[in-house]
Order: sequence, then structure tokens, then C-alpha cells
Amino acid sequence: MERTDAGLRSSNSIPEYKLVILVACIMLLDGYDMQAAAFAAPAIRADWGIAAAALGPMLAAALVGMAFGTAIGGYIGDRYGRRPALLVGVLTFSVFALLCAIAQDLTWLTVLRFFTGIGMGAVIPNAMALVAESVSDRWRNLSMTVSLAAVPCGGMIGAAISSWVIPEFGWRISLAVGGILPLGFLILIWLWLPESTRFESEADVGTEDIVHEGESTIKILFSKNNFRVTTALWLAFFGSMIVHYSYLSWLPTILSSSGIDTGAAVRGSMYFNLFGVAGSLAGSWVIARRGSRDLLLFTCFLIIAGTAAIAFQLNRELSYSALIFGIAVAGCGAATLQVTLFALAAHAYPVHCRARGIGWSAGIGRAGAILSAALGGFILQINDGVAIFLIAIGTVPLIVVAGVLAMNRHIPPSRT
Repeated sequence: MERTDAGLRSSNSIPEYKLVILVACIMLLDGYDMQAAAFAAPAIRADWGIAAAALGPMLAAALVGMAFGTAIGGYIGDRYGRRPALLVGVLTFSVFALLCAIAQDLTWLTVLRFFTGIGMGAVIPNAMALVAESVSDRWRNLSMTVSLAAVPCGGMIGAAISSWVIPEFGWRISLAVGGILPLGFLILIWLWLPESTRFESEADVGTEDIVHEGESTIKILFSKNNFRVTTALWLAFFGSMIVHYSYLSWLPTILSSSGIDTGAAVRGSMYFNLFGVAGSLAGSWVIARRGSRDLLLFTCFLIIAGTAAIAFQLNRELSYSALIFGIAVAGCGAATLQVTLFALAAHAYPVHCRARGIGWSAGIGRAGAILSAALGGFILQINDGVAIFLIAIGTVPLIVVAGVLAMNRHIPPSRT
């Protein structure tokens, strides 16, 4: 079924730009909570007197939760609608993020971060499906980019807030902010966020029930039409999230371990996210002219080059400005890669399995994120751990390249 810009609007629809603003705000809050524990990690270590390796399970817990959340949220979104799935996701991560602020030991913090991750994971596939199905063809790629760019923007804002709040008031206040803000925003989502116009249209005619009744998610995703798409996306998402979450989870710890004070180390993450946002927005311009394939390959090059620059700086007399340049290049590549892959997944899957396609791709990708969080602390504890860690990050983009080259349903250029 082809979408027409007129005639697929529900009675509670709002202007496209307002919908994109709402979704972007949801993603921004999601991005804050996604990185909140990483920003707090150096202060938690100092407060509880624990080693970096002990933080690995706690940092990984949210990623494990997100892996479950993307799959569960994708199913809820395709079965009951994008709007209810988003409401449940935001409520879940808000409540558990707030509870994280009162955790009394690392075990409880780990458990609470797991449940926070379930809520965060449920948000992303449904937010992307909602935008893809509710915005006109002309503005769809830009709207998805803006929405996804809000995730690193949330991390950037979180880094700025945490670099001030943690030294002054402690890490618990920083985590509490991540629960209070989305709870306050939830009422606006309830009042204003509409359902996907295309989801309502297909639900009305019963398309999914007629064609896919009784078929499991795996059977649909690995059907003859979707097999190559699913395999390529899973491979690319896996490699992408290893890189992205290695930086998100461990960059403050890497920098502080290299002799940089806590505030400056957290600001390093702020620059990583800032240039990630800039790169993602620029990527929406590139994808319209070059398509997704060329852009994805270029982002892999940026990650390799930026990581090499960081490693070079940390192994010589430290120049903070040169270090930030490497962080900026890596952040630009990593965030743009992530944003483009989500846009590609939304483009590649049809409506009846779009949220599940995005959710399962992201869920498999979370395995890479979990791996980065679980092994990061261990690697950083050994001799030359920082160098080994950065070499690994600089090599992983080759996995993404393999997935990109295998993909047979790229976003084509739309402008000349």
C-alpha cells in the first residue's frame, strides 16, 4: 500500500512539525537516561570505593534491558499501536530512572538500570515507525534524522548538566533529573501525541490479520523478501552499537584514567554528542543526495580516523584540544552511523513489521553494546588497556562495512 500525503490523517492528527518536535523531545529524554550512568560512573567509583571492572555489569544492565525492550516494544507497537507503546516505554524508564537515584548498593543499581533499559528500548523503534509513517515523503528522512539526533543531543545536555551537578551535588541528583523530567513530559505525550496514520489505515482494512495471521516475528523477518535485509541490518547494527556504546559507556572513565579531571572528562562526552548531533543533521543532507550506502561507508571511515587520533593523543604529551578533535570526529561518525541505520531500517521494512524490524535490529545490536560494556571494564584494568580498547573500537567498523555492502534495500538519493 502506497502512502498518499492526503487522506491518511486520523481525526486526532497534528501538524507534522509538531509531531516531530514531540518525538524528538521523547528521544532527547531517552538519550539523557541512556548515558546518565556513564556520566555518574567516576563519581560512583569514588563514592563506593569500587574498581572500574565492577561497573561493567551495571553499565551493561541497561543495554541488556534495551535489547529486551526493543523486541517487546516492537511487538507492542505492531500489535497495539505506536502511541501506546511509546507511553508505556516513557513511563517505564522514567520511574526506574528515578529509583536509580536512591539505590543503596551496586547490585540494586544494576537491577534498576536493567528495568530502565527496557523502557528506553521500547521507545526507539516505535518513535521511528511513528515518524516514518506520519510524515510526508519530502520531509521524512530529515524528520527521522532530527528525531534520532535528539538522542545524542540528550546525551550532550546530560553531560553538561552532570559536569556541573555531580561535583556540586553528587551523582544521585544527576540520575534523579533523568526520572523527573520525562515524568513531567508524559502528560504532554498523552494529550498531544497521535497514532501513526499508516498504522491506523492498515489496521482498518485488516492487512496484517489477512496476510500474516499466525506467523511469528522471526518468520516474517526472515521471509524470502526480508532475509537479506534482516541479515545485513543485524550485522551493521551489531558493529555500530559496539562502537557507539563503547564511547558512551567508557569515554569519561578512559579520559579520567588518563589524568583528566572528572569535569573535563564528562565534557569530553559532551563534545562527542555535540558533534554527533551536527554530523547526524548533516547526514540528512547527504542521504538525500548520495543515498544511505555512501553515507554509511563514510561514517565508518570517520570512526576509524577519530579513534586513531584519540589513541595517538593519549600515548603522547596530552593536548586537550587535539584530543577533543579526535573525539569530535569519532562522535560525528558514530552518531551519524547510528541515525542512518535506524532510518535505513524504517525504509527497508514494510508497515506490518516495521516496528519489529527496527526493534529486532536494534535488539541484536544491543548485544554488541552489552559486549562493549561488559568487556570494557576488564580491558581497561590490564596493562595498556586503554590502547587495546581503542584498537578494538577502531577495528569494529569493518563489521559494519560488511553489513552495508550486503544490504540490498538502501535509501536511494532523492535529490540531484
